[in-house]
Amino acid sequence: MRETASEVLVVGSGFGGGLAAHALLEAGYRVRMLERGPWLRHWEPSAPRGPGDLGPFFETRIPHRIGAGGNGVVPDDHANVGGPSVYFAAVSSRFREADFEPAPEIVGDSGAEWPFDYRELEPYYGRAEVALGI
Repeated sequence: MRETASEVLVVGSGFGGGLAAHALLEAGYRVRMLERGPWLRHWEPSAPRGPGDLGPFFETRIPHRIGAGGNGVVPDDHANVGGPSVYFAAVSSRFREADFEPAPEIVGDSGAEWPFDYRELEPYYGRAEVALGI
């Protein structure tokens, strides 16, 4: 195996890792990514299947689990190269300005307030949408 030097190691290749690696590469850094999951098996996109039937294409070794106290199912962890970005269908909703305002019943210094508002986040939404092809 050929040895190559890198300046930055990004752990995880899902949305966060992929966008971080993209920004670092654009800034001129040599980047390597580390992913714990496998490459997904190749499949023919036009193969007949039921709507939403993507299960056979993902290899997960983590069984369904019940959350603490028996309340709710903990979602599967589909660790794979690209994470959920390989099957998210290019749909990603932005938070609204109102989503950054605490609910009226939360008063005082509850820690529920966002440390920034929509205006501060908006340019990053745009950059992420361009990078993800949304």
